[in-house]
Amino acid sequence: MIFLDYERNIAGTYYIAGVSDGGDVSQIVLNEKLRGLAMHECFQITTPFTFTYELLNEAVKKKDVIAAYSSAEKNYINEILSSNRNEFRDVKYLNMRKAAVKWVNKYHHEKFNALPPLVVNAREYEQARHRKSLASISRLISNPAPPDYAIGHTTQRFNQVISALELRNQNYVELTPTQKTKATKALKHNRFDVSAMLKLYNRIKGDNENIIEKATSPLFEH
Repeated sequence: MIFLDYERNIAGTYYIAGVSDGGDVSQIVLNEKLRGLAMHECFQITTPFTFTYELLNEAVKKKDVIAAYSSAEKNYINEILSSNRNEFRDVKYLNMRKAAVKWVNKYHHEKFNALPPLVVNAREYEQARHRKSLASISRLISNPAPPDYAIGHTTQRFNQVISALELRNQNYVELTPTQKTKATKALKHNRFDVSAMLKLYNRIKGDNENIIEKATSPLFEH
C-alpha cells in the first residue's frame, strides 16, 4: 500500500507530495519555486509528471495499491498521466475517505456525531465541509491533528513561502522567522495527512477488511 497526498491548489499548481509505503513519510518538492525549501530540507525536487510516473512504476513492480483521502489524488494522477494510462491499467486506487465514512457509519456513528466541530469557531458551511475530513475522523482513533494544522490554509502558506523565496533568490536562510514557520507548518500538515491515513487504514482493516476492499477500484477507468 502506498499512501499519497499531493499539496495542490485549485488552479492546478503543485507544491509538494507526501508519500509512505507503511514506514516513514517522505516529502518531495514538485515546484521549482520551492527549490530553496527543498535544498534546506534535503528534499528531492522534481516535476509532478516525473514523480507520479516513478511512483506508479513502483506500484506496478510491487503490486501496490495507491491510497489517498478522497478521489482528488485519483483525478490528479489521471490528469498528469493522461497519455500513459495503458502502462498502469492494473494499478488500483483506495479511496480512504469512502472507507472511513463507511467505517464510521458501521462502528462509531454515535461517537462521531457527539464530537465537537473540528474547528470550533468555523462558519456553519465550513463545519459541514470539515465534518468528514481526515483530521476530523482521525479523532476517533486518538490521533488528533496538531493545533497548528489549520485546515484549508496549506496552499496559502506555500504561496507565502514561494513569494519570500523569490524575493531572496531561493536562499531559505534569509527568510524571516514567520516565513520559516509557515513553511514548517505547511510541511507538518502534509506529513500528518499521510501518517494519519496509514493509522486509519490499519484500524479500519483490523475491524473489517471488506470495507477496504469495497473502497478500492481501478486507478484508471477503462
